[in-house]
Amino acid sequence: SHNTGRGPVFNSFRNFMMRNVGLDPMKSVSTEPPYIITVSPASSKDPDRRHVFNAQIDALKKAFGAGNDDKSEVIIRTVVFKSYSVAEQVKLASESAVIVGACGGGAVTNMFLPKGSGMVLYYPDKPKGRMHNYPARLDWDYFNNQGYIRVHWLPVSSMNSANDLDLLVKLVKNEIETISHH
Repeated sequence: SHNTGRGPVFNSFRNFMMRNVGLDPMKSVSTEPPYIITVSPASSKDPDRRHVFNAQIDALKKAFGAGNDDKSEVIIRTVVFKSYSVAEQVKLASESAVIVGACGGGAVTNMFLPKGSGMVLYYPDKPKGRMHNYPARLDWDYFNNQGYIRVHWLPVSSMNSANDLDLLVKLVKNEIETISHH
C-alpha cells in the first residue's frame, strides 16, 4: 500500500487541523461518563457507502438506553457530518468516545477522535458500480496507521443481521469498558 509508514505525517496533519480550529490535539477521550457514541449516517454519495444505520442505532439504544442528556452514562447521537462546518465537525468528532460509520469520504472526520477512543467502520465487502470491481481499502491505510485510536472493521453485506448487530453492540460495549478503565 502506498500509505504504509505515513502515520506520523497523517498525525501531524490531524494535529495542525485541530489546533487551527482551537482544539487541543493531545486531548484524550474522557474516562468518565457520559460516553458519547456518534453514529454517522449518509456520509457518502456512493450507494455502496451511504447507510442510514437505523438497525445499528436501534441496537445501540436497546443496549445502552435511549438517554441523550448529561445524566445518561452513554449518549447515542446521530450526526450527519456534512451538515456542519469543518470546525463543528472537528469538535463533534473530538467529543466522541466511539464513532460508528462507513468507509468513504465522510469517514475522514473520524481522524479527529480523541486519543484512546474507538471507531467501527463498515466497509463494502461486495461493492458494485463502475468504479468498484473490488473493495476499496483507502481508509484501511489511514486508520490502521493511527496508533491513538482503536478501529474495528465490519462488512456491509451482513450489517443488519442479528449476529452483526450483536457484534456491534459487543464491540461498542468493549470500547466503553476499555475507555472507562484507561
